[in-house]
Amino acid sequence: MENVTQAMKTAGAVLLFVVGLSIAMSMFTKARVTAAAVIKLQDRAVYYEYLDATKEDKRIVGMETIIPTLYKYYKEDYAVVFRRASGEPLPIYLSSINKKYWNQEYLEEVVKNNGQDEYGNRLDQTNCMLVCSFDLTSEIKRNEPWTQGGAQNKTMEKHLDMFISGGKFPLPSDSNKYIDYGPMSAYGTFLSKYKNTKFVESIGRIQEKENMNEIISSLDSKKIIYYTIAN
Repeated sequence: MENVTQAMKTAGAVLLFVVGLSIAMSMFTKARVTAAAVIKLQDRAVYYEYLDATKEDKRIVGMETIIPTLYKYYKEDYAVVFRRASGEPLPIYLSSINKKYWNQEYLEEVVKNNGQDEYGNRLDQTNCMLVCSFDLTSEIKRNEPWTQGGAQNKTMEKHLDMFISGGKFPLPSDSNKYIDYGPMSAYGTFLSKYKNTKFVESIGRIQEKENMNEIISSLDSKKIIYYTIAN
């Protein structure tokens, strides 16, 4: 009986050790992830790694797919990028915000990359951005007027309405000023211009990697939906 009691005590001690070791390993893992996040915040010397979509991820789509996707980009925090058949950026509108009003970090990134940001949006001769993408983070950094109030603000939806169907988007800060997406604007009305165009839809991701120790976390990865004009 005494041997049984001793064996039970030993088994209990072993069990407690295993549980304690598991907790310690879990805490170590969380600490490592937290440390990586701290390093990320301190070190702004990051670069972008694009993960291309596989052949199986691609399909031919039209406006019936693209338009619903656009109305969700700011709610679900993914980017939508338009490209020519050659793979080069396809400008879809001209931003009305001069670079002097941009976030300083974003401006430095564009200057460093020869006038382009990570999605291929590029500066034109008026110091405004020729835009080929929809991405809430970049739009906030450029101080685009429809981002005022955050992603849930109705101005986001209103802007998409005008961009897709054509019209004048009044600036929230001054209703007497507007952005013109009509047929006579620089890039015309999106729907009327591309309603008969087919695009190759592919899904990739963008990851921020640290120069210091190349920490990659799933939290750093952002989905990008590419729409490339089909040949």
